[in-house]
Amino acid sequence: MDNENAVIYGLEFQARALAPQLGETEKIQFIIGTQSLKQTNNQIHLLEFNEEKSTIKTVPSRCFKVINLL
Repeated sequence: MDNENAVIYGLEFQARALAPQLGETEKIQFIIGTQSLKQTNNQIHLLEFNEEKSTIKTVPSRCFKVINLL
């Protein structure tokens, strides 16, 4: 069994959903949506995982505030 390190990414609010970005073959990416009681605080993050270095980075210009359109 290989001894692998855990990778952690901190969010300002509790995560509501985590999903892989399907269709991207060159990179390992995930989309995370947060859940806050105040809807204007919810966010969507696009993360890129580097398997060789075991690091995670936020993809620039991909952190959005969620706008409530209802």
